[in-house]
Parts: sequence; C-alpha cells; structure tokens
Amino acid sequence: MHRGPLAEIDLSALERNLQTVRNMAGKSALIAVIKADAYGHGSVEIAQRLAQGGVSQFAVAYTEEAKQLREAGISVRIMVLFDQTDAGAYFDYDLVPVIRDLNGARVFAAEAVRRQRKIPVHIKIDTGMGRLGFMPEQAIDHAVEVAGYEGLLLEGLLSHFSDADLVDRT
Repeated sequence: MHRGPLAEIDLSALERNLQTVRNMAGKSALIAVIKADAYGHGSVEIAQRLAQGGVSQFAVAYTEEAKQLREAGISVRIMVLFDQTDAGAYFDYDLVPVIRDLNGARVFAAEAVRRQRKIPVHIKIDTGMGRLGFMPEQAIDHAVEVAGYEGLLLEGLLSHFSDADLVDRT
C-alpha cells in the first residue's frame, strides 16, 4: 500500500517541453535548473534526458548535487548557484561558481592561482529577493573588480526575481 503523494515523471513529456522551449529560444544556450534532485523528480535521470536533448548547461544549488551528476557521467557544464564552501571541488569536478560577494571571488581567484588555472564565474545581482548577491548600485563596480582578479573569467550575470508573477512589472 502506498501512502503519501506520488509523482509520475513522463520523460517523453519532458522531451516535448524541452523542444518547445528550444523552439522559443532559437539558438540561445539553455541552462536547466535541476536543483533539489530536479525538484524531487530525480536529477540524474532528468539531466541525462535533457543533455541528450541538447541542454548546454545545468544549474544546481550545492556542490554535492553537482558531484552526484558528475559521478553519474554527466559531462555538460554545471553551475552551482549557492554553495561556496569548497572551492577545490569546483576545479576537481569542473564546476562554474556563482559569485555573490567579493570574499567568494577572492577565494576562487586564490584557488585558481594556486592551481595555475582559470575558472569561469557568473555574478549574482540581488534584484529584490534580499538574500544573496551584489546590490544593483554596486554591481558594475564589483563586476569590474571580479573581472580583474587573476584566475577568474567573468562569463555572465544572473539574478533571481523577487516576484515574477506581478501584473505590473515596472
């Protein structure tokens, strides 16, 4: 007897949804956020299917999630959104960190210099969520500073909208 909620994942529907997004995005690279075990749907199986469908990058919350994907043979780029506790793991597992403060940038830069490698990074800007990231009024100055750190290759910026379903989006 089964107790509690049950989720059935239709991987064919996932593939159709990916194709719909791909048609809308054109030639843009797609990053699939599959944190929290793909929101409880099984990150390894979901990642395998999405990678076969041409997703160019995944995003997870923590390095442990990324390690699990790498150990399952996922070779697509993986961005880690929150965790900055083990800079070495980013190099060992070929991960992309999201920089949310200058201290984190310095830690990754130091590890990159120590390993004589460069690491691609993205910068998070706090656009109202109030949790993590550079404040908008400081974002440009901090992005320029981070881009100047030896060992870091600034690739992009990201944010998390605080209320994406507002009718008035001004």
